[in-house]
Amino acid sequence: MVVDLLAYPDSIIVDEMEVATICERIIYQSLKSYARIHRYAIPLLRNINDATIGENLISLDYTLASAIRTDGKIILSPQLISESRIEGPEVNPSKRYSRYRFVYASGLLSRLFFANSRCKGNVER
Repeated sequence: MVVDLLAYPDSIIVDEMEVATICERIIYQSLKSYARIHRYAIPLLRNINDATIGENLISLDYTLASAIRTDGKIILSPQLISESRIEGPEVNPSKRYSRYRFVYASGLLSRLFFANSRCKGNVER
């Protein structure tokens, strides 16, 4: 199973999104923390003991995400899909729950060309 999600590097975003903080400034132009799209691949196993210790359980050709079994756990490592400052990613509704190539999001690059615009990103590069 492959899961793409928007993740922040730390919890600073919780403080930045408080109503009092938002009212004091234009939020998106002064964020210290911003989201990135990560792809996780989750192996669907009937029994964890069926997996070899230290071996990557993901063999998909379209992702660099990994899932490695340690003693009693499976450690997931994501693939970073985008380092761009984005919010509100969306997949074409006709492609939900199936493999897709593009994601659409709002750009948050405050001083660059794509500020506050709709962006299209290729997740298979």
